[in-house]
This record gives sequence, C-alpha cells and structure tokens, in this order.
Amino acid sequence: MRLPAAQPSQRRRMSAARLAAAGAVLLSLVVAGCSSGPNGSTLSNLPVSMGGLPGDTPARPVSEGVYPAVHDMPPPRATPVMTAEQVKAAEAEISFARDRAKRQAGVPVDGK
Repeated sequence: MRLPAAQPSQRRRMSAARLAAAGAVLLSLVVAGCSSGPNGSTLSNLPVSMGGLPGDTPARPVSEGVYPAVHDMPPPRATPVMTAEQVKAAEAEISFARDRAKRQAGVPVDGK
C-alpha cells in the first residue's frame, strides 16, 4: 500500500515549520553564546577592530555583591534641609507665582 503524496502547500508548511525550528535553535545558541560566563561576558572580550574595548581601558571595579545595596538608608541629616522661615518664604513665592500665572491666563484668583 502506497501513501498519497503530500500536496505542495503541505510541503511548504512543513518546510516553513522546519525552518522556524532551525531558526529557534540557532537563536538559542547565539543567545547562550553571548551570556555571561565565569570569565565575564563574551562581548567584553571582543577585539578593538570589532568594537571591543581598547587595551588601555581601566579594569572594571570588583564589587562585593551581585546587586547594589539599594535598601541601605543614609544616616539622618544633622541639620534640617530648610529652616521654618525658608519653608514659609518658599511657600509664599510659589503661591505668588501660581496667582500671577492664573491672572495672566485670565482665570480668577481664589480670594481676590
């Protein structure tokens, strides 16, 4: 018993599926090759002619941990950022600028 021959459209679909699978395998190999290994990134070891770093570039700093200490809070300030008088003056200046902008725009100013 002989199997029927595949139609041309089926052949194209099968070859497209094989091509897509081969492309996925190739892409995964490329991505795996660019990943960071024990000696650092493959891309950081490129020759200068291919866009790598020149030979006189300083070495990368050695970090103690993998991630920066983002949750370490600085100590509290010894002096306030602004005194009470400076805060009051800044609020008055902001209020004056807001009222001036409203007058220039033709919007009625609250309380005036």
